[in-house]
Parts: sequence; structure tokens; C-alpha cells
Amino acid sequence: MNSILDIESPQLVVLNGDLIAGEATYLENSTAYFDLIVAPLVERGIPWASTYGNHDSNFNLSRAALFERENSYPLSLTQLISLPEDAGITNFYLPVYPSDSSSNTPALMLWFFDSRGGKKFQVPSSAEDVGIPEVVHDSAIAWFKETSVRIAANYDKIIPSLAFFHIPPSTTVELQSQGVDPSKEPGINDDIPVGAQEGDESFVSAILNTPGLLATFSGHDHGNDWCYKWTGEKVHASESKMGLFHCFGRHSGYGGYGDWVRGSREILMKEDSLFEEIETWIRLEDGSISGSVVLNATYGKDSYPVVER
Repeated sequence: MNSILDIESPQLVVLNGDLIAGEATYLENSTAYFDLIVAPLVERGIPWASTYGNHDSNFNLSRAALFERENSYPLSLTQLISLPEDAGITNFYLPVYPSDSSSNTPALMLWFFDSRGGKKFQVPSSAEDVGIPEVVHDSAIAWFKETSVRIAANYDKIIPSLAFFHIPPSTTVELQSQGVDPSKEPGINDDIPVGAQEGDESFVSAILNTPGLLATFSGHDHGNDWCYKWTGEKVHASESKMGLFHCFGRHSGYGGYGDWVRGSREILMKEDSLFEEIETWIRLEDGSISGSVVLNATYGKDSYPVVER
């Protein structure tokens, strides 16, 4: 994180799930590991927003306790909205305002979802239904649909947006089974099959039905960091002619499985071309760049250098 932050100097960091391996911690200090995670951000004064992943819920670690620890930091932009407990914690949105300070209309919206998973807090593994479903909860989907419509009505315009959640959608399974083209969808592609949300038809439908949503981003699979254009047709047209994209991040931490070089997905959006293109690349710990692409109307047809494993 230190190496990448020094090179990139981002305006915002997204911690996209699996912050702590809850199955390997003790009750008395589980959330204390969060201080280590965000120390590089605090040192540089960089704000962040989080989604929580399947490893962030376990017998000795609860999402609620993790949020309480995170919320003690002024630089954290992670929000808590009123939803049923089963919906998880990290369902919220952040408006990004234009450089013209006289405008109070957001230039971009960032949506965050809790894709849940893991084990229930302080429930023994021998108990029934100890697991938490790995899918965005119906109440969070309903909130997203209602809120996105209300925001568009309030501002009387379609605002471009991005969405972040830890576990990838089921559409990634279909795409991967068809074959990820290493020159048109460059990236490592070592996690087969993809671990994806099961029974997420309602969530996928909500994503495809949201005007202005340009791209979604997930973590979860340490051995995948490619981008693809979503299968399925968006129901609502908007100013965007790009289509809808999904990108995997890059495994940044030294916990968990895998021997791939650690890194982070970078996302660059320019104020005058929000509906036209998104630049994104993987910055590796050694300072090099991997899988740099432009998500636009011709992505999937354009050719890029093949990423070395």
C-alpha cells in the first residue's frame, strides 16, 4: 500500500472487502487490525470508503464492530444507512462534486454494496444456518433502486456512477466460461471457476436497469484482475454509449492465498468525459503497470499487450 500510494497519490481509496481474516482472530482484538490497514492512508491524509467481504464476518469478528472501529477515523467515508441487520453494513453511496464549486449537483455517484458472506458472530459452527449468504440482500437492492430513481429526479438528470462490492456477480461465470481473451480483456485469469454471488438475479437486474451506471468493481478472487463488458442489455438508455463494465481488483494484502505480485486497481475518470471512457490499470508493488485499458465503446474489440502472470 505504501509503495502504490506514493506513486499514484489517489484522491480516494476503496477498500473493497476482506479487510480482516476473521476466522484467524481473537474476540478481544479482531478489529484492532483495522488500524494497521489504514495506517498508510492516515499518514497521507487520504480518505477511503469500504465494502466488507465474506472474511469480515466470523465467530470472533462482526461487521458491526468493524464499522464501529472504522467510524472512529475522520478520514473514513463509509456510511451506515437504515436497513435490516441481515443486509450487512456497507450499503451506501457517495456523491462526487464537480471542480466548479458553484455547482451543488454531483458530477459522479459512487455506490457501495455489502455482498455479505462469512459466518455469524458468536454462533458456534455446530449451530444450524451459521453461514451468511454471499449475495446482496433484497432490502439493499430495493433501497438502491428507489434511491437512484429519487436522485435522478431530484437533479433532473442522469448522473454517471460506479459501484463497488466484494463478491463478483454471477455474470462473471458466464463470461469466463466463454473465455477471457488475453489481448482484449488483459489480466491474470487464474481463479477458475470464479467465486460469484449465487441467486443474484435481482441484483443483476437492478444493475442493468440503472441509467448512468458505467462500471462495477469487485475483489474476492485473488487470481483474477481482468475487465469485461457485462453480458445482457441495459434496459434504459442514457448519455453513455460505452456499455456497462465489470473489473476485478488486484490482491493487495499479504494475507490469504496466492503468489501473484501484490497491487491495486487504479481508476481514473476525467470530468469532461465521464460518459465516454474510464481509464484503469493495475499498479504493482514493484512500481510497474499491468493491464492498462480504456473502458469505452470499443472495449472488447481493442487489443492490448498480454499480461504476464
